[in-house]
Amino acid sequence: MTQRDGTSAMPEDSRAHFPTGDEPTFGRRLSTAVAGPALWVALQLERGRRDSILILRVEGGQRTTTTIDSQGFCHQPAIATLPNGNAVVAWNEARQAGGWAIRCAFLDAATGVVCREETVHAGPAWCLPPAVTVDGRDVWLAWPQREESGQRIHMTRRSSTSWQQTEVVSETDADAFRPSLASANGRVFLAWDCYREGTYSLSVRDIASPGPTTRLSPPASQRWLNPRLLVGPGDAVHATWTVIEDVMDDRGIADHAVSAPVMTLTAFPGAQVAGNEPAAVADMRDGLLATDACPYRGYAGLRRNPQLTMTDDGHLWCCWESRFGSDETSTAGHLLGRSLSHAGVWGEQCILHSGGYAYSVPPHWPTDGLPVAFLHADSAGLDIVQSSVVDDVQPHARTAPPERWQRWQVKDLRLPEREQRSGHDEEMQQVFWADTHCHSEISSDAEGHIDELIHFARDVAGLDAVCIVDNDYYPHKALSSAEWQMAQEFARRCTEEGRFIVLPGWEYTYHRRDLVPSFNHRVVMYPRPGWPLFRRTDPQARCESDLLQQLQKTPAVCYPHHCSYEIIDNRFERSVEVCSSWRVCLEESDFTMGQLRDGHRLGFIGSSDSHRAVPGLGGALTGIIAADLTPEALFAAYRNRQTIATQGHRVNIDFRINHAITGGEITVDSAPQISAYVRAPKPIEFIELIRDGACLRRWEPAGDEEKICCDDDCPPGEYVYFLRVKLVGDPSLNVSSAESYLGPFKRSGRYPHNLARARGPFAWTSPIWVTRR
Repeated sequence: MTQRDGTSAMPEDSRAHFPTGDEPTFGRRLSTAVAGPALWVALQLERGRRDSILILRVEGGQRTTTTIDSQGFCHQPAIATLPNGNAVVAWNEARQAGGWAIRCAFLDAATGVVCREETVHAGPAWCLPPAVTVDGRDVWLAWPQREESGQRIHMTRRSSTSWQQTEVVSETDADAFRPSLASANGRVFLAWDCYREGTYSLSVRDIASPGPTTRLSPPASQRWLNPRLLVGPGDAVHATWTVIEDVMDDRGIADHAVSAPVMTLTAFPGAQVAGNEPAAVADMRDGLLATDACPYRGYAGLRRNPQLTMTDDGHLWCCWESRFGSDETSTAGHLLGRSLSHAGVWGEQCILHSGGYAYSVPPHWPTDGLPVAFLHADSAGLDIVQSSVVDDVQPHARTAPPERWQRWQVKDLRLPEREQRSGHDEEMQQVFWADTHCHSEISSDAEGHIDELIHFARDVAGLDAVCIVDNDYYPHKALSSAEWQMAQEFARRCTEEGRFIVLPGWEYTYHRRDLVPSFNHRVVMYPRPGWPLFRRTDPQARCESDLLQQLQKTPAVCYPHHCSYEIIDNRFERSVEVCSSWRVCLEESDFTMGQLRDGHRLGFIGSSDSHRAVPGLGGALTGIIAADLTPEALFAAYRNRQTIATQGHRVNIDFRINHAITGGEITVDSAPQISAYVRAPKPIEFIELIRDGACLRRWEPAGDEEKICCDDDCPPGEYVYFLRVKLVGDPSLNVSSAESYLGPFKRSGRYPHNLARARGPFAWTSPIWVTRR
């Protein structure tokens, strides 16, 4: 297919690393609808820390833009059109005075401006993004809302001039997410995904029918989420959704194979699946699941977001977007699609549009061309939001041979029982396992819904604590005020003291022109929600020292990552990430050892920095030596540097010098007395006692645990000690330590880009600082 806009890819430039602070930023999820020849587009916009909904109307090459200012922090909009050509847009909103609301606005077809705004619902309960559909003159809305008993789908209808009373329409035995609405000829259909018994499944309802909700349950190896509905001729209900299957390759990297089926549901109520278990129509592995020729790379669009659209004459299309090949830019993707013939045969996969990202297609479109909306990096201001019409339906085939992914096998990634939460016994200290650097789709180049990542961390990776940390800014995507409110709500609702902790946080994505590489990022975490967000685009936090000045008024913990960094204030920056899915920094460079020799007192943290929706299985963990599994106890341990960094295995190392434990400081008058008890989930290759960067003693145990004890008759002075443990197995490094390479990663490495072995062999205690008089 050809595109009429002539857009092309643009390499990333300094806007990514050195923003001015005046840039508009946009949500990644666009919503589109058509009315006759007009295309309507809605998306979240933030400028100058003011939230609004941006509406774009395009007809005959003419663009009209309208912004709807928020009464609070507006989040994700959904748009639909009415029979008279007008449009209705609905969104969820965190209110300035507290509580949440579902709001909507009606827009005039002739001018594109707002006719009226209405509050559909307001109250203290947390509301997630809504879905909207129009049937005749009725407007239907559905949204997830958090109740004391769980998260339920609420629904209402506007007929004539008023909204009906809201009803709860989802089941009471599962938390419900991501609704989709579709309607035709007086019938309205609703689907959503829900989390029960450790997996995601789908539910579908014919709203007019009093019959039961239809449940679509995946095979044991899959998770089904993000449904999309479309009603076609004869009231046929077509559905697609995202299928996620956990896989692992021969190098021990954990990931997901992602696809989307398309099904036709019949015989409501109690709808049945037409035919056998649905086969994949959209194979989303291309560019998303690594091959030897093309490793995984970040992409500013949404690669796990299938969409359905239909021509006026009834041709059904399944569309999705991808980034593939060896191109360097993360902001020039492709809209792919397959069409279903009237004979029921799916056509070839083809490229519909190239050069944009965050693609959206309307549910129905005229036969003379498919209108698409997307974001385009080679633009500025509101012109970043673009549209095009795809005509000349001659498929440019894009097929990826399945054998490219032969190295990946379906794998149950849940930990064996003996490797799960360590807890403690009479012999060992109590350790809780955390991954506090995990990106979601709120970041401009990462995958996964926040709830999906939290459930994976808890129920698959078996973590005790997690922090979803999204970038504060990358073009053209900021962590908006509304998204920060959403992230805090997830932390509030998903924390269960004594079982599982979700910490609110973000990544301060700062770059310095005087550093090579320029990275000087920080992970910032709070123990509980209710504290402010400080971004590098905000006037009060334009550099690291400004950030730290703001954070000193809060209970935050922050730490740098990457293989090189600049410590600004060691009183506040008390730890550093030494291992992630990008690099095993403590093994691959001597930068952090140099920081310790220079007098910085830094604890060690392992956190995955995963962009691939595998929190806890991204090749790095932190063992937190804490009294209790509460946010306050974990933060006390972080501040005291009571941490163990590992490459993904749960290696409990009880390291002491005299009466000082891991992360501590001690003054002695005689030879330091060093002891440790190491317990690992697999055989230990060696244990090394490191003093001032050099190996002082080495032990080679025969099994998976070892007790060691020794003295170090060192001369008077100040010393830094820690333990370095290696289990039997492949070191799983990105680059050789001999290179002492300080960049974020090497694409030519054995574990390139964001790929890391889920459970590598190294573990390190935070140091103990000893002064011998």
